[in-house]
Amino acid sequence: WHGTPWESISNIVQNGFNRAYVGRHGTKLGRGTYFAEDASYALRFCGKSSSRAIVLAGVLPGRVCKGEAGLVEPPVFDASGARYD
Repeated sequence: WHGTPWESISNIVQNGFNRAYVGRHGTKLGRGTYFAEDASYALRFCGKSSSRAIVLAGVLPGRVCKGEAGLVEPPVFDASGARYD
């Protein structure tokens, strides 16, 4: 689940999740798009407007690592320079 203000839905549907818009509701684990396993948790990140939405998204995690505040892009995975997904 991904919580967002209703006015963002059209852009998400047409263009997908855009990292350029991250950080509106926190970057505790780095700058990225956040998803929740619980819809009620995602609803907390829709802003204060009465017009809120949550998106059910299929998320296919690849190589994962724990994020941290201040990350702008995923850390390097190995000596080849590949990054975590």
